[in-house]
Amino acid sequence: MTDKAKTLITLNSALLAILTIFFPKITGFNSWWATLLFLLGIICLINAIIITWAYFDVQKSMNILLDQGTVDLDTDDLKKSIINSYRQCYMDTNNRTNFLVSLYMTSRFFFLSGFLIILIAFLGSYFFKLASNDTEKIIRELRSDPKLIELLRGPKGDTGERGPQGEKGEKGENSKPASKQQ
Repeated sequence: MTDKAKTLITLNSALLAILTIFFPKITGFNSWWATLLFLLGIICLINAIIITWAYFDVQKSMNILLDQGTVDLDTDDLKKSIINSYRQCYMDTNNRTNFLVSLYMTSRFFFLSGFLIILIAFLGSYFFKLASNDTEKIIRELRSDPKLIELLRGPKGDTGERGPQGEKGEKGENSKPASKQQ
């Protein structure tokens, strides 16, 4: 069980390290729900690490100690005392094991939930992102920026020399509206 807990804390730490690289990019999500899901997933992963640390904080189990008062008992009472001590150790070990298994299962639940929530946030943001709307929005912003338009046009130059007059073209047909021709 301890090896599983060590593996879980390693996976959780590695995933949190990877996600810290993407943390500045959470403003890149195109919707508020994806940002909230991402943050909820991070909270679940941090909770899983804290619970796994509690797993390793559990102290050792009970031991059988024979003191002078127990050793001085007659044979039957000594056997009963040792049997009771073994039963207490057995119960303590079972309770400790049950507690550690519960901690591991809870930590694993939060890890998997956090991972799934973050995965849903990334996939939802990727598939529901409307690229054409973003592109049109950027184009509108660029077209409405007067500094950019002035920069692209460049400075106004001097008026050049006037060229020769072109030839006069043929006379076109009279194209008056039908109501005025009568």
